[in-house]
Amino acid sequence: LVHTVRCLQVRNHADMDCDAKHLWQYFNKLDERFIAKYVAYCYYRARSWVPKSGLKFGVDFLLYKEGPPTYHSSYGVAVTQRGQRALTWQEVVSLCRVNEAACKDLIVCQVLQKADSSLTEEGLDDPSCLEHLAVHDTVVQRWNPDRERT
Repeated sequence: LVHTVRCLQVRNHADMDCDAKHLWQYFNKLDERFIAKYVAYCYYRARSWVPKSGLKFGVDFLLYKEGPPTYHSSYGVAVTQRGQRALTWQEVVSLCRVNEAACKDLIVCQVLQKADSSLTEEGLDDPSCLEHLAVHDTVVQRWNPDRERT
């Protein structure tokens, strides 16, 4: 809200205003995957999905059409980022099985640097890095031969 909508003012323990860049750096120190998760969150919000915590299902987010009170979530989203270890096939299969048992499909959401970008590690310390990042998402479903028979 501080960076995107600019409708929130945050103060630190010394009652000083914290700007978007300061908060960005603080959150990035708290969670090394903050940027990737923030990019994924904004990506799905911009497409009218309501992302909520997916901790219960082993994923980063659950996506709702209009929110938890109105619909059950349709997807579980596992966010990956550049420089991070890729998901193993065992992890993908496990996430598919857990989410399938709850009637959800799995989306593997990769946050990548745009091909024409010259973003450096130092550039990630500023919210302006968002314009250099892109999302590639893939729906992963487990093939069940018994379900496909007619």
